[in-house]
Amino acid sequence: MSATVRFEILGPQRAWYDERELDLGPGKQRAVLAVLLLTPGRPVPTAQIVDAVRPDDPPANGSNVVQKYVAGLRRVLEPDRSPRSPGQVLTLTDGGYVLRVPPESVDAVRFERAVRRARRLHSEGQVADAVAVLRSAL
Repeated sequence: MSATVRFEILGPQRAWYDERELDLGPGKQRAVLAVLLLTPGRPVPTAQIVDAVRPDDPPANGSNVVQKYVAGLRRVLEPDRSPRSPGQVLTLTDGGYVLRVPPESVDAVRFERAVRRARRLHSEGQVADAVAVLRSAL
């Protein structure tokens, strides 16, 4: 993938393809993306996605519903991909759907890493540096 995709899930859910903000689609499709963004690069079973998106009323055809939202996300996240070619960013594996993006493309991952770094700096007595890292993360 030559273009850069980045995501925000802390606060309003947003995404960019290069410098263009993406329309992530309807609420349930955005919810599927949010579930996948919690573990970028790791498979999420379809049943877990259905549970997260429709916890009180899972549809009987839950896997079909997830497939529909995944197809929509693929169109959004890989706008240059031809419709018949397999997705490179969002793929289906034996373990479930995988969002293949660098973890640092997700703001929550960058924030968690900054907090860990600040804790380490603080424990090393570098309080001012720790504060600076936390301010930058916010």
